[in-house]
Amino acid sequence: MKAHKISLVNAFVLIIFGIWAYVQSDNPSFTALIPVFLGGLLLAFNQQVSRGSANWLSFSVVITFLAFTGLFMPLIGAISRSDSLSIFRVVTMLATSFIALVVLTRRLILVLRNN
Repeated sequence: MKAHKISLVNAFVLIIFGIWAYVQSDNPSFTALIPVFLGGLLLAFNQQVSRGSANWLSFSVVITFLAFTGLFMPLIGAISRSDSLSIFRVVTMLATSFIALVVLTRRLILVLRNN
C-alpha cells in the first residue's frame, strides 16, 4: 500500500476513534482529543506525503510515532478498567499507527536514498 494512503487511513482512524472515545467517556478530558489533533495534522500533511517530500514524510513519521507511543497509556487504563470497547478502540488506533509508521518510514528511507 502506498504511504499516503495508509497515512490517510491512519488519520481517519485517529480522528473518528478519538472523537468516539471523547463522546463516549463519562468524564471527557481534553487529552482524549490528542489523537484527533494528531490525525488532523496527518490529514493536513497527506497531500505533501503523496508527492514524496522528504520533509513532510519526516513530519508524518514523527507525528505517527507520537500517536503510536502516546496510545499505550490509554491502553493500560482501558485494560485496568476491563473496558473491552475502549481496548478495541485503542488497539485499532495502535495497529493502524504501527502499520502507517512502518510504511512511512520505509518510504522516507527510499526518498532519502534517492536524493
